[in-house]
Amino acid sequence: MQIGQNFRLKTTTLGITSQGGHRISMPLPATSIVEILSNPDQDHLIEVLWEGRRVLMFEVDIQERGLECD
Repeated sequence: MQIGQNFRLKTTTLGITSQGGHRISMPLPATSIVEILSNPDQDHLIEVLWEGRRVLMFEVDIQERGLECD
């Protein structure tokens, strides 16, 4: 995966967002498109852009549940 790549999710997948200093899990629906914004951190989390929001996702979830798209 590279920064700037887009992936379409094949199944609903959890993402993590921050609100008020707390991390909150949220489902990203199947067919959602996410754009890679960062390289994986030490916890294998990648920052993605989804519907204008910055969301963290596990690298393995994108690899297993996403299809690269334009």
